[in-house]
Amino acid sequence: MFGQDLRYAVRQLRMSPGFTLTAVLTLALGIGALTTVATWTNAVLFNPWPQVRDARSLRFISATVLGSNGYSVHYDQLQFVRQQSHSFSDAAAFEFTTFNLALPNTQPQAIHGGIVSANYFQLLGVKPEIGTFFAPNANDRAYGSMDAIVLSDGLWRDRFNADPSVAGRVVSINKHAFTVIGVAPRDFAGIYGGLAEEAWVPLSADRDLSTVALPDPLVNKGLQVVVRMRPGVPDKSAEAELHTLARSFAQAQHNDQYNSWDLNLDDSSHFQRGFFGVIGEQLPVLLGASCLLMFWSASISLRCWASTRPAVVAKSPSAPHLAQNRDASHGRSWSKRVCLQSSALSRDGPQASAFRDRSTLCCPTSVSRSRLICIATTALTFSSLR
Repeated sequence: MFGQDLRYAVRQLRMSPGFTLTAVLTLALGIGALTTVATWTNAVLFNPWPQVRDARSLRFISATVLGSNGYSVHYDQLQFVRQQSHSFSDAAAFEFTTFNLALPNTQPQAIHGGIVSANYFQLLGVKPEIGTFFAPNANDRAYGSMDAIVLSDGLWRDRFNADPSVAGRVVSINKHAFTVIGVAPRDFAGIYGGLAEEAWVPLSADRDLSTVALPDPLVNKGLQVVVRMRPGVPDKSAEAELHTLARSFAQAQHNDQYNSWDLNLDDSSHFQRGFFGVIGEQLPVLLGASCLLMFWSASISLRCWASTRPAVVAKSPSAPHLAQNRDASHGRSWSKRVCLQSSALSRDGPQASAFRDRSTLCCPTSVSRSRLICIATTALTFSSLR
């Protein structure tokens, strides 16, 4: 019975291309929007970084400069907070950049990567898939002492053919020799706001990556800062301490540029900056809209299913004999018999109008279309939430 209805529904949809196109576009738009918002919600609220240990205890630090928020932090400011704070167990620096990676006998390829402090991977609690990471206690200002690179799992598979002995290979990064020391675990792409990183180098390699050899590249380099909260420390207490440390640092600089300078504690959302900041602010609205869309899809499914039930005709007082499920003499299906007899009753005048209004919902075209839309909507809605 189900197979017969499905085949008939497909034939009817082919005969009504306008209806079919509208139904497909509506389902595609609804399911696509619901899937996108559900993915954002899961990534931001529940599982921002699957390979990071206890991601909920991570926070970010940004600076206020001349009354404007969202500025990066300098390395000396990071060091001051790391040494003086009692609310954070550790702090690390990172920044998004682009490398030119060249392998022997190949053309250079631009890749997105991160330049990070030596303790970056240790703070995140990420374990290497192959090899090792940077020594967490290494001096970030010992320039040239650790020209090493960590590959992402995707880059390792794409450019190095998943070579298990990749550790120790020498590659060219910005025309400078770097040694591969390890491979990050699968699905780890850094913690920069919504942008995937394919490789990581230490801050101590910053001078070798630049065309201008500055004496101390970290003096004025803007950095993103991530901190890990100590257990039991509330955000308000950590934020108050951070403001106090910022005032202490500013006073020690004896510079008018620090008169309105401050440090801010931000949550660990992906969407803190630029376009992603707009998405992050609207996420509750989008989440609510996705829930409404889910209930709307479920409502449409229930209405379509209800319109196909035989009980609609069985309740008709005008024609109780029409509730039979099959015509024995002709072998006609119940739904087809309803349509034939309802058309006969249409000649009996106004008395049959109530039955005709009910029975039209059960003609083969509407039944088959309704069932097909019901099945498709229900299946696609719940599969998008998996």
